[in-house]
Amino acid sequence: MAKNVIVLASGETERLALPHLLFHLRARGVFVVEVLIPPRNGALSVRMAEKLIKAAWYKRLDASPV
Repeated sequence: MAKNVIVLASGETERLALPHLLFHLRARGVFVVEVLIPPRNGALSVRMAEKLIKAAWYKRLDASPV
């Protein structure tokens, strides 16, 4: 079964590097669903990471067929 992953990046450079960094995971059935970056290029704190993860979770629930 494929695994879906949401990646939190702290800036544009990380977002652009992710395809190269995660390339080997595709062969293992890992699929990057979404890359999230904190708003206004802010620092990725624990609190901001929690908010982004919850937002992605609820977004995926809304997109799920009922």
